[in-house]
Amino acid sequence: MLNSDTIVLDNAIEKLLERFQNNKNQFQFIGGKLLNQDNTPQASCGPFYSLPMIFAHLFLRGDYWGLTRSSPNQEKSVDWISGACILTKKSFLEKLNGFDENIFMYMDEIDLLYRAHQLGYKTLLYPGAYFIHLGSGSSNGKTFPIIQVFKGLKYFYKKHHSPLSCKILTIMLKLKALIGIILGKLFNNRYLIETYEKAYQVAQMD
Repeated sequence: MLNSDTIVLDNAIEKLLERFQNNKNQFQFIGGKLLNQDNTPQASCGPFYSLPMIFAHLFLRGDYWGLTRSSPNQEKSVDWISGACILTKKSFLEKLNGFDENIFMYMDEIDLLYRAHQLGYKTLLYPGAYFIHLGSGSSNGKTFPIIQVFKGLKYFYKKHHSPLSCKILTIMLKLKALIGIILGKLFNNRYLIETYEKAYQVAQMD
């Protein structure tokens, strides 16, 4: 699986396939190292989104500090890899019934690999295969990803976690949205106001 907004570098697909074929069933999913358009590393793997991880992501700049996603320079067993580049066997996908069609981008790969993890499947980030991920070919604007992440988290937690965890998640999402709205009003930033007003509406959804 390769996103439409990726550029393959230096026979990366062949390198990824070779590593996958030589893994002796130690892992069932593998992803390459993603780069931004300027060739800087793009964080593309991380731990599953437990409530502490979501808190770090929303309020502590978890992505920036490498708490919630990262770009390792060494092979690493991880919970999830970016859906922009995933190599696996058709049989593994079929056993999982593929992606959940109720999730449209941002969280779909995490849901897939969470279900894979529950079956004992493992995931590897392999930095020996490089792909440029433009990050704009599959979605437009900055508002869309934020809204989709809110929707994805709500759906993921309702599907996989307890009602209490869902309530805690809702509180955190509402708080994040309210902070965004307040900052938007303080700095007269229409983007923040409009984006987080939409995000707040999503957070309230059952």
